[in-house]
Amino acid sequence: GEIAHNRIWGDPSFNNGGCPCSAVVASGGVRIHHNEIYAADTNGNAEVIEIADYYEPFQIDSNHLVGTLWIDDSVSHSGGQNLIANNVLLGGINGASSNTGPILIANNTIIGNIYLQGDTRARLVNNIITSSLSASSQHLLEVSHNNFGGPSYPAYVGINGNISKPPTFVNPISSDYHLTACDPGIDQGALLPELENDFDGDPRSLDGNGDGQAVPDIGADERVYDAR
Repeated sequence: GEIAHNRIWGDPSFNNGGCPCSAVVASGGVRIHHNEIYAADTNGNAEVIEIADYYEPFQIDSNHLVGTLWIDDSVSHSGGQNLIANNVLLGGINGASSNTGPILIANNTIIGNIYLQGDTRARLVNNIITSSLSASSQHLLEVSHNNFGGPSYPAYVGINGNISKPPTFVNPISSDYHLTACDPGIDQGALLPELENDFDGDPRSLDGNGDGQAVPDIGADERVYDAR
């Protein structure tokens, strides 16, 4: 299935036990891409997307999401890699388990946290994560070339290309999370053959700092060098 090129708002009048229901609930090999999706409650009490009851890999890419991305921890999975990439996510990623199957979480700009439950196997590469990263089984994570903004990263920062420097965005107040020319994650990412384009569809990789080398940026945006 596919959910693409929509603008979706969660309805606060629908709730489950007093909590607003998810804006989007999807399952079964779905690809969700190039949408704007807003949770009914953007204060952290509702999911913007819930992935539930799936047996084929899911793909969530190139969306602007406001709320929590929830991966149901009770589902089974037939194999293959799940993908969460090139999203601007104002919220966080929560859930998952050993049933979920491997997840590649790459080139996202996450203004929030990631919490992975159980024995989740995940690769986290080229993400901006402004809050915390935690997992029930840290040893099953592969973490490289991320820019962390939270307080709990001594185990990651300084190795495998991970950094901890404040990202600089064009205008976050207006939800413009494109990188400025002085962002510390420009040309600091790792090449991922799975990702040929960025959030806007621009090629990844580009030379972002004018040194003549095309290297991926950290985050959802791939900035092109402007010498002016």
